[in-house]
Amino acid sequence: MFSTLAVAGVMAGTLPATVRADHSVRESEAASSITMPTAPTTMATVVTPVAQSECEFGESLGHGSRGDGVRCLQQELIEAGLLTAIGAPTGNFGSLTAEALKKWQSEHDVPATGYMGTLTRAALHKHAVPEVVHAHKALDVSGWSKTPSVDITLHEDAMGGWNLEVEPTNFSFAPEHVNGAVVASEGHAHVYINGVKLTRLYGPWLYLAPTLFKKGENTVRVTLNANDHSDLELAEKIVEASTAVTLK
Repeated sequence: MFSTLAVAGVMAGTLPATVRADHSVRESEAASSITMPTAPTTMATVVTPVAQSECEFGESLGHGSRGDGVRCLQQELIEAGLLTAIGAPTGNFGSLTAEALKKWQSEHDVPATGYMGTLTRAALHKHAVPEVVHAHKALDVSGWSKTPSVDITLHEDAMGGWNLEVEPTNFSFAPEHVNGAVVASEGHAHVYINGVKLTRLYGPWLYLAPTLFKKGENTVRVTLNANDHSDLELAEKIVEASTAVTLK
């Protein structure tokens, strides 16, 4: 697809330029190429590296993704010496980024998929921003009239992955009150895999895809949380349940 843009500040006037963007090719080829009339003009490209302290790796990314999250990932891969071909972050997740990510994943005991999912995000947090810790304040529920507890079971799915069953006692899921005031005996749950928060849970069942797990032993943990996301606590212990699953 071709589009005509006005390029300002190159010469005394405004010069026409034809920009061709091919989003299906590699990043090194994906930057816009500008064809202009010959002129005694010097053009320079200034690239500002991404500060890793600004990178939260909070979203999953794959081939075709764009934006600051991709730039953060590319910066990490460049600094690791795995994505030198593009020189600087482009914000475009193409085949070069995917191949570099596979190498990074192999080096950090993560399945080499070339996709930045939950496990890769967790590994990036530990490596690039170890100071980031996901935690909630604790809420002492010893004064509640009924003591809450929770049990969990993993049921293997015939199509692959597992179905997580969460069975709370003296506690009700109340998604309609999330982010609201604390109400005794109601709230939601938080699901963690290998210590990394996966999602909130507003009901008793959740499907867990096999790509969420690494080879070997994995731990699935569920906490009960009040409407304001506080971890329920009894006798200085979080109200939670854990189970293990081994992926061969």
